[in-house]
Amino acid sequence: MRAVTAPLTTASRALPPLRSPVPLRAPRRPPWWLALLLIPLIGAALLTWALADRPTEIAEVALVGPRAPVPLDVVLLLDESGSFSGYSDVRTAAIDQIFEWAPENLRADDTVTIIAFAEDAVLRLPPTPVSELDSGMLLTSSAPVPDGTAIQPAFRTAVDVLGEPTSPRTVIAVTDTIVGDADAARLGELVSRLGATTASVIVPSGVAVDPAWEAALDWEAEFSADALSADATGLAVADALSHATGQTLERSSGR
Repeated sequence: MRAVTAPLTTASRALPPLRSPVPLRAPRRPPWWLALLLIPLIGAALLTWALADRPTEIAEVALVGPRAPVPLDVVLLLDESGSFSGYSDVRTAAIDQIFEWAPENLRADDTVTIIAFAEDAVLRLPPTPVSELDSGMLLTSSAPVPDGTAIQPAFRTAVDVLGEPTSPRTVIAVTDTIVGDADAARLGELVSRLGATTASVIVPSGVAVDPAWEAALDWEAEFSADALSADATGLAVADALSHATGQTLERSSGR
């Protein structure tokens, strides 16, 4: 083996110069059309949240706020014509819920009167103080003649039963509003004789108020409820009572 006599040397290479740092780019703004696409998504999310938070039955709400220091006569008109003939169980269950809820939310000296109507009208519950209402209370079993639908007999019955007004009165009609006698002049006279200061109509969900009814009672409030749901019907009546008393309807504490 040959001896190594030359000194060891280290090979070296020149490093290339370092590059200048790449400047950071400013963040891009999202295109305007993306914001437009997000609007319906945000709206749908808010609507879903609102619906999920909405009460589903009358027991979940309460009337809140001041009201006039006088009793209120509540006149409930129930459509029992052929188009509503299959909903008697729903009506009964809804009335039970209303009777249980009313003593906690209306004045003890407020009164409730219930009249059923079709071609004619019958008294189901005479004027009864709220303090005497009770869930499961029996109404009269007489029924109106089912052939046809007329609203004037219901108002005439209310006038005859209640007489001259001594306090504010509200009328709440649960009906599809398709009647054969929606005469504005005649109904206006009956409403005046009854002394109704407010009125509400509750129609089945998805059903529009009939133009003839709307023209005759154009000052009333309109609500809707699932005709197959006692919970929804009772809650709609609470909405109508809120309109009548001028109070707000809020979720009950603990519900």
